[in-house]
Amino acid sequence: MNGDSPIHVFEPQFSQREAAEIADVPMPTINNWVKREAFRLEGDEGDQARRRRLFSIAGIARLHVMRFCTEHLELSPEAAAVAAAGVDEYFAGSIREISREDGGQFEVWHWAHRAPDFFGGERHWRTQGVWQNPKTGGFYQYHPGMFSDEEPSGPPHFPCVCIPTSQLARRIFLACADRLIAEHEEEGTPVNAERQSTVTAPGASAPGQNEEHDA
Repeated sequence: MNGDSPIHVFEPQFSQREAAEIADVPMPTINNWVKREAFRLEGDEGDQARRRRLFSIAGIARLHVMRFCTEHLELSPEAAAVAAAGVDEYFAGSIREISREDGGQFEVWHWAHRAPDFFGGERHWRTQGVWQNPKTGGFYQYHPGMFSDEEPSGPPHFPCVCIPTSQLARRIFLACADRLIAEHEEEGTPVNAERQSTVTAPGASAPGQNEEHDA
């Protein structure tokens, strides 16, 4: 990354030790989730073969959301991983904060619930992205291009858990950005704290392994 490079949220660039510290997830827990395949590894196969795991900002945010889900909502790691998948959706801009009519911002939440498969058999965890108006507390259906709060969505009519995706993801983005900026300032190469492609930093208005595995 050169001095004028943006901060890319999907670029693996943090060691597992750094990811554990930023996400506030113990390293043995990350190792356990990886072993159970509840957490999807990032980085090329060469890095994995050398036992070096690298994590992106989005990956660290998913770890943070998984911790929130397992500790506060008592979900299994596998269910928490499904719930945390909304982070990638949020960072990719397919669902993001938009401006309210009063000039404020909607927050992005995800409802995680168990739904039967197409044949009515085994139930699997699924997520649904929704907007929340922090001013009123109301939830609203997600529709691309909807810039008003005229379509209330909730409360949901099915049992679910609610994950404040944008709040948790934004917290991790800012922590990672601060760390990268500090590192490059020490090297004398400033970094632009911007999101990849046309997606702005979380909270702004949107446009148009571990180097050693601790047990």
